[in-house]
Amino acid sequence: VRQQMRDMEEELHILILEDVSTDAELMENELRKGGINFVSKLVKTREDFLKELKDFAPHIILSDYNLPSFSGPLAMEIVKEQCPDIPFIFVSGAIGEELAIETLKKGATDYVLKDKLPRLVPAVNRALREIEERNARQHAEEQLKKRFKELEEFYDMAVGRELKMVELKEEIGRLKEELKKYKKT
Repeated sequence: VRQQMRDMEEELHILILEDVSTDAELMENELRKGGINFVSKLVKTREDFLKELKDFAPHIILSDYNLPSFSGPLAMEIVKEQCPDIPFIFVSGAIGEELAIETLKKGATDYVLKDKLPRLVPAVNRALREIEERNARQHAEEQLKKRFKELEEFYDMAVGRELKMVELKEEIGRLKEELKKYKKT
């Protein structure tokens, strides 16, 4: 994603699921301070989240854990189901260590406590780097599979030709034997 953004000179699309606007602004300020070029959309409800997930096409999602009408874990489930390649980072003040570990086990990319926002930029950069590496790995695997298939086809063709050559040699041998018979008579 990051390399694609550099190539297209496009801003990072960040979808922020947060019910407190000032908390979202603090996140945005931290990201700007960290030199991240982005455009963000703030959503507070499930309906808005689903709409922007499609319309805004985020590269990364920052989500509070607890919201009055929706929950971060439910949002993460939706993302993992609909678009599993989008990194999902919890940014919350109400998440203990055990809960944080549980969210990571369930598929969160990272978590950042609101009182430790300087960790946000490294978390976002790491998430984007992981996506970039995963995409590169998938591309390399696809190229290897393609090359393997080409080599298999070439091998099959070569083996087919070799068998044809053996058949031709045998046929030539039979014809020589028949010619010898005719020469004798």
